[in-house]
Amino acid sequence: MNFHRFRIIFAAIISTLNLTSQPKNPLFHHIYADHGLASDHTTVVEQDYLGYVWVGTEEGLNKFVSYNKFNFKTYKSERADTSSINHDYVTDLFEDSQKNLWVGTISGLNLYSRSHDRFIRINDRHPVLNKHRINAIAEKNRQLWLATDNKLFVYNYKTDSIKKTFEQVESDGDLIEFNDLYTKGDHIWIGASNGLYFAQGLELELIEGFENVEVTSITQSETGDIVCGTKAQGVWRINKQGEI
Repeated sequence: MNFHRFRIIFAAIISTLNLTSQPKNPLFHHIYADHGLASDHTTVVEQDYLGYVWVGTEEGLNKFVSYNKFNFKTYKSERADTSSINHDYVTDLFEDSQKNLWVGTISGLNLYSRSHDRFIRINDRHPVLNKHRINAIAEKNRQLWLATDNKLFVYNYKTDSIKKTFEQVESDGDLIEFNDLYTKGDHIWIGASNGLYFAQGLELELIEGFENVEVTSITQSETGDIVCGTKAQGVWRINKQGEI
């Protein structure tokens, strides 16, 4: 999955964290490495339930701690410190239903410990995740689904166990890449390098009509349709009747 580089832009409204009193003409500020970001090459942004904005970059993770002074705290990987994130290149951020903050990198999965302001490297407990780039994280029934460069993992964070590993092989023998995840009710849609999958329980079904279409992103429209971004084949939509 290719992550587009973009600059972080914060509106003045974010300084108040009060969404009920939005200004009619909000001001926007461009935030660069000069303001404290680990890098100008940002990859993902997530706001947690406490209101903190987390910014993943190619050179570290940032926590936006002061909106008035653009003050960031930076977290980087340290080889001698196993309580640091396992790699500086952050690929995804996800807060689950229990308010846990998960950090995906090009080398696996991390759990942020708010009480200690440090990280738990899930790879250390599950070497099967080592050196897998986490492209997307989603939750279903309090289990994390992890889309990676060539495998799809189902991780139960309550029991700290890998419940399922999916591995799909293309006709040429190459492993497919899992690019994105989208949760809708009790189901998960999975975008992959060879099509769109639908997960019901712990079984995957390739959606007819998406064969050999690389799905890079998935979301839902206001009308409830599933909307998919693809690589070089435009935007595809599936309505509630399952029609493309």
